[in-house]
Amino acid sequence: MLQSAWNYIFAPRTQSSPGSASKKPTRTLLECDFCDKTYAWWEDLDMHINSKHSEEKADRTQREIYEFMEEAARKQRMKEAAAKEESVKEAVVKEEHDQHTTQNRVQQNIDATVRETEKLEAMKMGMSKEMDEQMEKFDRLVKKAERDHIRREMESLQREKDQIDFLMRFHANAATALQSRLGKINEERRRLEERKRSMDQV
Repeated sequence: MLQSAWNYIFAPRTQSSPGSASKKPTRTLLECDFCDKTYAWWEDLDMHINSKHSEEKADRTQREIYEFMEEAARKQRMKEAAAKEESVKEAVVKEEHDQHTTQNRVQQNIDATVRETEKLEAMKMGMSKEMDEQMEKFDRLVKKAERDHIRREMESLQREKDQIDFLMRFHANAATALQSRLGKINEERRRLEERKRSMDQV
């Protein structure tokens, strides 16, 4: 019935008047979609529907237009949701790559600090009192550098925390893994803060 209604609504109309000799008979009778009446001519069926079923015709047309618009809106929402999910996936992959890069950089900085400290400690063992005084100055510089290193690491961890907070709001499926990483970050921050306080007390 729905297809028949659309065929009727969009079917071409002849310009001949009722009873005109130019009319060509159809192969089958045309059925009214709203009652059991049948007609041989499109014009007659059109007149019947407009006079007897105008409200039903308008309601059906409105309903079909509404259903079409609803389907189009649903497809658009699905398309937007898929695009958003893909964008979030790309952001998570980028975050994992950046996190790995940051971890490597942190480890390299730590290794460099350890090597420098070991080198300074070896030099200190064979030096005179004057050199010991110089080494104390070096120790202070090392501590300052380590404090600066701790500060930079804490800032890096804070930026990572902010990024994770942002991703957690837009990617619920990754919330558990991100929350675990967030807990490790907080634990690492507490460890660094305790280490800093311990150094400040020396």
